[in-house]
Amino acid sequence: KHGRFGLVLSIASSAYAQQPASPPTLEPSQIQAQAANLSAQFLGRYAYKTVPLDDTLSVHIMNKFIKSLDPDRMLFMRSDIDRFMADSTKIDDAILNEDLEIPFSIFNAYTRRVVDRMTFARSELKRDFDFTVHEDYPISREDAPWAQTQQQSDDLWRKRVKSDWLRLKLAGQADASIRETLDKRYKNIMDRVYPYKSDDVFQTFMAAYTTAVDPHTDYFSAKASEEFDISMKLSLVGIGAVLQE
Repeated sequence: KHGRFGLVLSIASSAYAQQPASPPTLEPSQIQAQAANLSAQFLGRYAYKTVPLDDTLSVHIMNKFIKSLDPDRMLFMRSDIDRFMADSTKIDDAILNEDLEIPFSIFNAYTRRVVDRMTFARSELKRDFDFTVHEDYPISREDAPWAQTQQQSDDLWRKRVKSDWLRLKLAGQADASIRETLDKRYKNIMDRVYPYKSDDVFQTFMAAYTTAVDPHTDYFSAKASEEFDISMKLSLVGIGAVLQE
């Protein structure tokens, strides 16, 4: 009895360990909220073309922010988008009232979707694909409809994995190699969401705001500004290559 009980515990622990951890929930700082407000004041006074921070611009910012996170419409569900867009006219109030809960909640939903979809994609690698079936998978999905149901999302990602597999197969890779390559690829995508900090969320949101005002205007965080100053002053010696995720 003791041996059997121990075996059951061991198996349960192993299966549980395979479940990915939830990504961190990120929250805005007061300094970031103040920086957003000050940026709005600056853009309102000194932008080349003055664009009022109102409901119209709010919707534009929301669309740009969502597109920056999920440009191919592979992650969010239609229900996510409907929930986000219910707050689309509140971005101006959020910035002026120094409350960035809306963009941060969207980003947290994004990281959860990444983990969920990459987990599903990795599980699909265990199956055998039937390449005799005629199916369509569009290369560009920027104007495609959002998945309405979980089944639609699963089927979309099944086709995505199948398409990725076929590309490697046509390149001459063996099945075992394809499975290993794609598993690493999907795992790397999933792993990238865990190190995100609140500064990354703020940078992404502010970039959506500034480019909504003017496509040639971008927001520099303190770190990005420092790196830009270093590159302009040529205070570092190198070959001009930068490594980043």
